[in-house]
Amino acid sequence: MTRQVPPAEALAKFEGAFYSDELHVLYMVALGKDGLTLTYPRGMVLLDAKGKEEFSASFPFGGVSLKYQCSPESGCTGFSLGASRAWNLQFTRVDLRPAKPR
Repeated sequence: MTRQVPPAEALAKFEGAFYSDELHVLYMVALGKDGLTLTYPRGMVLLDAKGKEEFSASFPFGGVSLKYQCSPESGCTGFSLGASRAWNLQFTRVDLRPAKPR
């Protein structure tokens, strides 16, 4: 089965750094030549588009789904992550730009 990859213009809004207060972990979502990738502390996985704002991936510990929270006014502000043993783990977009010198 051929993997469907939406156009880069459609995927760009999902890129960014996302932090989970519950897990105290940072995930990075980036656009590469094969689509979106998710980088987490122990590695990187390719995200498969499953809907307009939904993706899935195969982690070493099982499959996961990501459901983005997006609006026309504020863009994509985060996503919830679901896996076989945990559901609705919230990740919020964070800005990692360096602080401006005083």
